[in-house]
Amino acid sequence: MSVSTPAQRYTQTLSLLLMLAGCGFLFRNDFVMMASQWVQEDFSYCLLVPLVAVYAVWQKRRALAAGQGGARWPGFAGIAVAGLLFFMGHLGTLEPLMYLSLWLCALSIAIVCLGMNALRLLLFPALLLLFIIPPPAFIERTLSFQLRLISSDLSAKLLQALSVPVFLEGNIIDLGTMKLQVVDACSGLRYFLPTIFLSLVVGQMFNRRIVSRILLVLLSAPISIVLNAVRITVTGLLVRYVSPTLADGFFHDFQGWLIYLSTLVLLLGASRILRFFEDQGPAARPVPLEQAELPEDAHGRPRWPGLSLRHGLGVFALFLCLSLAFTAFLRGQTVPGWKSLDTFPLELGEWQGTRGYLDQATLDSLWSDDYFLATYQNRTTGSSLSLFIPYYKRQTAQHTAHAPTSCLLGSGWEISSRRQLDPDPAAGRAFAVQQMVLMKNGEKLVSNFWFQQRGRIIASEFQNKFYLLWDSLILRRSDGALVRVEMNLPGGRALDEAQSELDAFSGQVSRALDAHISGQTVNILP
Repeated sequence: MSVSTPAQRYTQTLSLLLMLAGCGFLFRNDFVMMASQWVQEDFSYCLLVPLVAVYAVWQKRRALAAGQGGARWPGFAGIAVAGLLFFMGHLGTLEPLMYLSLWLCALSIAIVCLGMNALRLLLFPALLLLFIIPPPAFIERTLSFQLRLISSDLSAKLLQALSVPVFLEGNIIDLGTMKLQVVDACSGLRYFLPTIFLSLVVGQMFNRRIVSRILLVLLSAPISIVLNAVRITVTGLLVRYVSPTLADGFFHDFQGWLIYLSTLVLLLGASRILRFFEDQGPAARPVPLEQAELPEDAHGRPRWPGLSLRHGLGVFALFLCLSLAFTAFLRGQTVPGWKSLDTFPLELGEWQGTRGYLDQATLDSLWSDDYFLATYQNRTTGSSLSLFIPYYKRQTAQHTAHAPTSCLLGSGWEISSRRQLDPDPAAGRAFAVQQMVLMKNGEKLVSNFWFQQRGRIIASEFQNKFYLLWDSLILRRSDGALVRVEMNLPGGRALDEAQSELDAFSGQVSRALDAHISGQTVNILP
């Protein structure tokens, strides 16, 4: 048994604290942002992920102590790569990249402390830790929308199989006496990701073979979707034959807990079946971790051979350089002049507008440097619509345009359909826009939006993120505006008719906005 002196232990502890301090300084704001999302109902499972990951590491503590060693430079390289992801995430306002950078830094620090030989044992806890990263908001909304449609369709078929007359329109299940709307909270998203996480944990605990664990993960998705559809079906039966009040309240929440419990039972059952087939093959040899020779000090505490103060100072210096470089880069960005949106025209062709204003709480959550809000009415047709334009001088993760797909347009609104409309010059709109149809309590709203930024008009959130990153690096600019045009659809009015008016109005808005924001750009990419 090797013996470490108190001075060596203090040096190793100080080295680790320096690494954590450097990491904490670089990600001080990002971690708070990420943790603030964990309290949302869809991502509340994230609060348990670090605990489970730490327990997984604790279970492997003897193997980690015995298997440590090897090169440490990959840890420094990993921190450098994480720094690149950090830059890309902030400049492109891609929060998942920022959080992935934090995850990679944690893994890289472990490699610096333990060496590359320990990486194999750290892979599973690191995989679990990936689940602390919420998906991008626009991907979350898209995934939630697709899951709603799948759950609604499957539930309608189950009700029909049970001889219940039902009519399905999008995500609305018409039972005749009452309509059930499958909203985001019932989409199954809050079961989908936790079920995948549970399948990884169950597979690691009860199954020996990699194939069995992969099969368990693949089964988790259909399990969560089917159980959510069963939940909606049961709600439909109770609403029709017992009481409409059972569609929400305590019973609705109680069903959620039953879904979680049923998911765990089904995963354990599937794991047991896979284990049965594993037992038919040759038995796997257990790893005698308890007999491993561990590097310990005189008091039985594991040592980190080779970890010195220079490692901690090197990692701390690397984090400090990344932080200083990022701050300098942001300060070097160009902020072009713009004409205040207070002077945006209230008369656009046949449309006459009335200016509106946001309350301070909304402004604080909007993060914009300037904005324009107005209601316009067409003097010929009598149609009414709303226009909203937030403008940003410089965009970062905490200061960027929110597309309607990533934030609520209003209390209770749900996306019924979404598509990208190609340019229609004949209608007056020579650029693509995103169209969304939203519903709330029988009301219908059609919304068009696009990003008008640095001389480009972009409809796709993905393209907008790419050009935001590209222009931040090449042009040293990240300014731009989001344009949102919305019109209520009264009963009987066709969507195509409303869209024609929106097209003509959007073209006029785009041309008027060019006079207020700087559109000069470099013709490097289309």
